[in-house]
Amino acid sequence: MDWKELALKNLHHLPPRAVGWIEKRLKKIPSFQRQIEEEYGSIMTDLENSLKPYKTRFETYRVLPEVGVERDQVLYEMEALREK
Repeated sequence: MDWKELALKNLHHLPPRAVGWIEKRLKKIPSFQRQIEEEYGSIMTDLENSLKPYKTRFETYRVLPEVGVERDQVLYEMEALREK
């Protein structure tokens, strides 16, 4: 068992304030900072994929479009979702 696994296994025994203090210090170390950013990116990708399972099948909008989507297109997409 390497030191990371050992630390993670025993971390839940520490008081939350101690864990917060340790995390704050570790974030200042570049190698830990990179690992945290990589994990965060992976988590966010997984989360987005689970929350938006149809994003590759249909056009998505971050904001409302200038011109609304045609009624027939909306009905087509709703029918496709229902069939899934």
